[in-house]
Amino acid sequence: MKDPRPEGSPPAAFSFSWSSVSFGALLVLGAVALFWTALFRDEVFLNRDLWSYYLPAKSLVKRLWSESGSVPLWNPYFAQGQPFAANPEHELWHPMTALFLVLPFAWAFRLQVILPVLVAGLAMSFLQRTLGRSRFAAALGGLVWAFGGYTISTTNLLPILFAVAVLPFVLAFTLRVARGGGASDVGALALVFGLECLAGEPSTLLMTPPLLIAVLLSDRRTSRNMGSASRAILFPAGSKMVAGLALGTLLGAATLLPGLRLFGKTLRAEGLPEEMTKVWSFPLVRISELIFPRVLGHLWLGRGAYWGRSFYGAEGTPFIYSIYPGLLTAALALVAIGALVRLRPRSLAPWALVSGLGLVLALGSNSPAWRAMRAVVPILRGLRYPEKFSLLFELPLVVIAGVGFDLVLRGGPRFRRFAIRGVAALITLIASCVGTILVQGAISGSSYWSRYGGSLSMAAFAEQALRRDLAISVAFGILVIGILWFRDRRGGVLTTTRGFALALLVLLVADLVVFAAPLIETGPRHRELPRAIAQLRENPLPGPVFHAASWTNGNDPDSTFLRPPLPVYWGIPMALETDFDLTELVWSQRASMAIQKILRETPALGEPILRRRGIAAVLQIRAGSRLEGGDFVIPRGEESLELRRVASPKAFAFCAATLWPVHGEREWRDLVLKLRSGVAHAATLAPEDAASLPRTPAPCRVEIRRPRPERVELDVEAAGPEVSFLAINQTWDDLWTARLDGKTVPLLRTDLALSGVVVPAGKHRVELTYSDSFVTAGLGISVAALVAALSLILLSRRPVAGRAA
Repeated sequence: MKDPRPEGSPPAAFSFSWSSVSFGALLVLGAVALFWTALFRDEVFLNRDLWSYYLPAKSLVKRLWSESGSVPLWNPYFAQGQPFAANPEHELWHPMTALFLVLPFAWAFRLQVILPVLVAGLAMSFLQRTLGRSRFAAALGGLVWAFGGYTISTTNLLPILFAVAVLPFVLAFTLRVARGGGASDVGALALVFGLECLAGEPSTLLMTPPLLIAVLLSDRRTSRNMGSASRAILFPAGSKMVAGLALGTLLGAATLLPGLRLFGKTLRAEGLPEEMTKVWSFPLVRISELIFPRVLGHLWLGRGAYWGRSFYGAEGTPFIYSIYPGLLTAALALVAIGALVRLRPRSLAPWALVSGLGLVLALGSNSPAWRAMRAVVPILRGLRYPEKFSLLFELPLVVIAGVGFDLVLRGGPRFRRFAIRGVAALITLIASCVGTILVQGAISGSSYWSRYGGSLSMAAFAEQALRRDLAISVAFGILVIGILWFRDRRGGVLTTTRGFALALLVLLVADLVVFAAPLIETGPRHRELPRAIAQLRENPLPGPVFHAASWTNGNDPDSTFLRPPLPVYWGIPMALETDFDLTELVWSQRASMAIQKILRETPALGEPILRRRGIAAVLQIRAGSRLEGGDFVIPRGEESLELRRVASPKAFAFCAATLWPVHGEREWRDLVLKLRSGVAHAATLAPEDAASLPRTPAPCRVEIRRPRPERVELDVEAAGPEVSFLAINQTWDDLWTARLDGKTVPLLRTDLALSGVVVPAGKHRVELTYSDSFVTAGLGISVAALVAALSLILLSRRPVAGRAA
């Protein structure tokens, strides 16, 4: 069989008005269908991390800018204080975050999800055109990347979403530069790669190099220059390519530079245990989701519905909700792979190899290669979600499907017959898989869902939904076959290239939207506040709140208010909360874990421990509630949360009555068990810090003046004659500086994670200031790189004198 189009030839000249306008219309209509409730019903996104982490975190952006009066370096609302600007999870310098400063919060938050999806579609379409695909094949790629399972699954994981949205642009402009593009292409490459870096998502950056290699080797004009690494860099286009990527890295310095420093002060720097990755490794059976999105379960059915929960832990859901690219996409990829076997087009082989690499990495602990890779590549030891590498598996499949679409459009009846057989085979495979599940369940009197922890009623409902989804998938498959078959008949709209392509694209969008819609969860923006949180807003407390309910594993009717750290959304400072992203300062996180353990083992010690840390109240599960089957059963007419105030909590700053040398969490725990209620007035220090200090320091009086997130002034009157120890209920960080009457003094770490200052007898002014030179330097580098990138673009477009003549 001969390739119907010479490799590397330009795409067919389809009508710009039809192909581009149709793509834009389908992209907008698909987005409207998916995000209808958010766009027109004033609802907000509730999916997983969006509601439990990003909603409260983003609500602090404008507040902290205002309270700080400049760059918000420190966040006093999380865990008694944590770095803010340096944390890549906050994407402070990404353009999307700027929307919170200029738009109403609800709309800015909606656009965090919606705009990147649209950008993802445009980016993949641009990449396909750069690779030489036809306009309709480019439209197919854009629609799949925008509404396919992978991108829609990341809409609740904003750093990943921001990065993958622009990743195809990075690949496309790299290829344009490598082909000999001018300064404008170099500048554009720097801008888009800078956006990827500003998203601060390390795994996506780690996956970018193999994708860059694939896109360069797949192009005949650039692969000749890629014979060796030195040759690839030294040839002129290669030098410009490296320059563009380097400039993009510098543009992302505002996120990368302080983020790398913060990384060294978190648990990730020590490497995560391999057992943690087992929970989020990609089971090989999930490949079946390429043709049937919910063959393994229905995420929207609730807790434990995903029958593969033994792979994913108690939540019963995968990290990446879906990898479904559409039945048509899978069929077209089969067409292209068939061409790879028969015609051996060099352009497909690199993509196929990278896709295979992505699958191996995504398998994580389910692959024998994972442990070896963790040993060879140190950065893998800091990643806990091998499933993220399904990006490396999925993106090449979309590119390959674009090749298949062009073969079907222009390759003649032979390729369309091959596609018809492929779709028929996929339908048969889907029916076989679903039939096996249902028949085995009927024979055993059980089902996958009930066997893996779901209730019998849930299992019955899941199987009913599975039959419905089977009918939908088969219907889509039959429609695809019908369109393919009518293409070779005489007369009718489907016999024209335009009508044939548009019919398939419309069917593709319908397929993707139907199965992606359950992955998007929205709810009313103006919910009735739980009584406990309303009390906190009406009567502000002198200290932070400990959200003890968030430590309880389970769901209840108010489950959205049990997910921490939601109280921050209303400006309520918190302490001892769960660290979702493992970016909390390591000593702070270890202190929380130590306190959590001792509270569970000896609940009576909770009151003095919380008093010592200045915690003013506890949000807890209402007394009388009980946990049944993973759900809380609460008294009728009551709310699940109740507020318990802590008696006489210590102030933000106070003078400790006793000082104790303690080394590590174990010795701290032993001291707490010894002191009992006396721990409320004590402070602990590392033995080397406590050696020269009295066991019983002098008392003092403290008055706080002009507190701001990055600067606190304290007037201290120490009684003497011994020194006093000023205990400060704020997380210690080496970037905080303490000054006593204008002179720098040591800021000591006390009680595992808090701060303290030694104060001599008399009246003194203590100033605490926080500064991060890495944020300042990174921001300066980013601004300079942005100016350079824009200059390359703008200056290259200026007309040269005399050129017109």
